[in-house]
Amino acid sequence: MPMAPTAPAEPMLTPDRLRALLEASGFGSSMVVAPGRHVLSVGCSIVLQFGDEVVRDEAGVRQIKVKSSILINGDERRTDRVTRWEISRSLSAVADDERFGIALEADLLLGSVVPLEDRLLSSEEALCHLRQLIADLQATLRGLPVSDRLGEDARLPILRIEARFSGDIMVGRSGVVQAPANGRRPATPRTTAQRVRLGIATCDCLAEQVLPDILRAVRAVIGPDNRARIPLQHDADGSAWQQQVTLPETLQ
Repeated sequence: MPMAPTAPAEPMLTPDRLRALLEASGFGSSMVVAPGRHVLSVGCSIVLQFGDEVVRDEAGVRQIKVKSSILINGDERRTDRVTRWEISRSLSAVADDERFGIALEADLLLGSVVPLEDRLLSSEEALCHLRQLIADLQATLRGLPVSDRLGEDARLPILRIEARFSGDIMVGRSGVVQAPANGRRPATPRTTAQRVRLGIATCDCLAEQVLPDILRAVRAVIGPDNRARIPLQHDADGSAWQQQVTLPETLQ
């Protein structure tokens, strides 16, 4: 009696494929393995924050650091061979005829059982949702009280985006980080019009450069026929699993 053909295994988002996606998006990356089993939230999440670290480099060019924490996981809470990635990218933008730098730094966790097509095919909706959150953040910036008398002493407001994706559910929020003082509701931060334009330009860079680059890379990884084209190169012999580390307590 002839045996029924075995259905092909569903492709997974492996470290090699994630590395290819990051490289195609313009990100540098380094990966380490977190051995053992870990409990991760189902689905994907991202936390993005900037405004709290604005410095000038040796040439006097202003530099804004954008920090992010990203989780990409499948539908299982308990996973093993989790990989942790440090990814980065440098860009430039202009606000008020001033050219400044944007340094993106992200800590990314990849669960070990992440269906490739399930996550990547839903990425367009996720990136569209992030663009909406960025637009909301720009609207918040435009509504802040400004006083140009603050001059160079004014700080860029600390801005934050949080988003979570699980199945068809997408939730998120964006706004200005305001620390309560003595249990009281914090006052709306005041800044200068130039600092507001600096924040808006940073948001523009994220929405118009970074997210489109990620989307193009996702489409390249999936391929025109919605099948993954990036080959599995090193997982079989484990050579892709490099240095091993232990996850910090905050990430376990």
